[in-house]
Amino acid sequence: MAPRPGITLCVITKNEASNLPACLESVHGAVDAIVVVDTGSSDATVAIAQAAGATVVYFPWIDDFAAARNAALPYVTTEFVLVLDADDRLAAGAAQALRAAVSDPGLDCGLLPQHDADHLDATPEQVLRVPATLVPRLLRKTADLAWRGRVHESIGEWIGVRRDRAAFIDARILHYGSVPLVRERLQKAERNVRLLRLRVEEEPESATPRSLLGEELLNAGQVDEARIHFEAAWALLERAWEPPDGSPQRSFPPPIRALQRYFGIKLDQDDFEGASEAVAKVIDWVGDDHPVVRFLRSRVEELAGDASDGDARREWLVRAVRGYRTCAQSHGLAYTEPVPPTVTGLAACIRLSVVLLKLNEPGHARAVAEGAIEQHGDHADLRCVLAEAALLQGAPARALSVLGHDPGRTPVDIPDAWGLAAEAFTQIGDPTRASGAAHRAAEAESWREPHRLVRFLVIAEVLN
Repeated sequence: MAPRPGITLCVITKNEASNLPACLESVHGAVDAIVVVDTGSSDATVAIAQAAGATVVYFPWIDDFAAARNAALPYVTTEFVLVLDADDRLAAGAAQALRAAVSDPGLDCGLLPQHDADHLDATPEQVLRVPATLVPRLLRKTADLAWRGRVHESIGEWIGVRRDRAAFIDARILHYGSVPLVRERLQKAERNVRLLRLRVEEEPESATPRSLLGEELLNAGQVDEARIHFEAAWALLERAWEPPDGSPQRSFPPPIRALQRYFGIKLDQDDFEGASEAVAKVIDWVGDDHPVVRFLRSRVEELAGDASDGDARREWLVRAVRGYRTCAQSHGLAYTEPVPPTVTGLAACIRLSVVLLKLNEPGHARAVAEGAIEQHGDHADLRCVLAEAALLQGAPARALSVLGHDPGRTPVDIPDAWGLAAEAFTQIGDPTRASGAAHRAAEAESWREPHRLVRFLVIAEVLN
């Protein structure tokens, strides 16, 4: 029997009596049927679902989210499936967007913007201000639709053959399940690590579970083991995207987060060539439209500029400026792979302003830093940019002021700031305070910007 027109909401539940009513209320007018797969609730979850007219499917929990998702599909009789969690809510206006979307015969997959709340009491307006990630949640019910993966389950293979039938749908999801308090109360991190270890054993040739396990371990502070999994994931990605027989097994979404972690490992190992090669490969595989790829490409260009001289140095740094500026201009846009907010926000602005300083453009650097402080808040690195710009413009008193060396203020306490302060005190003719600042700078083991250490060593030589 052919599926009837319309949308069926599918939700997995277990003891979601506190969340489910709001979820179901938010889909009013957006769906034609509801299927709730309950994995063993002992509260009022099932009664709430039944009162809302849902078909309740009882499915014993077997440590497998994909299996639970798939258990709903035989009960779906409509053309489309809307997938939500009980701690999700559709934002106002979503119903109209979803109804319009399913009228398109060319649509198989709707990518919806998901905004993660940072606290349980966040209002919809507050949640919508959080940058979104595009997630595949409106799906045509085809014979081959199926989720895979015990945890962080996905339909990557299904989407992979339907990319030309996927589209952005402006039906926004407010997600309250990533609030730290909720994750801690439900012990999500411990559960995810346990299930991801099983996935790694069950899918030894897949990069996805290893990369996801590395993320969970990194968040838990288990850095060394996380690195092992990130490097293993990268090796698997290279085999998948560059197989000897020339038939790549490319999945959706692309391997951008894995690149980000692997890039960091290579830089920590002072392996610039390895980091640069990894970025080049991903650009060759999927392009550089994603902000993370743009940011890492710009980082490679910046570091190449630092290692060059003359015209080559300027050319590399100008390229980096273009890339960082594009990242900053992407702030607030949604992508299928998560974008760390700093990549289009604070970090992009810091790197852009620092490279402008390296190009001896203090006025432009100052404008970027001041705009970043206004948009993203005060930050020590931005204060250092303003101070360095002031020194390049011959204004040491202004440099000291932005670094907090006015009476009654607390100075910025990072090595770069003390080094810049030593230079400023030297320029205004205060050798005593210059020596004090230089002593604080010399005590530090690591600086944020190596070029500032070079500046400081010159001043330290003068003071000695």
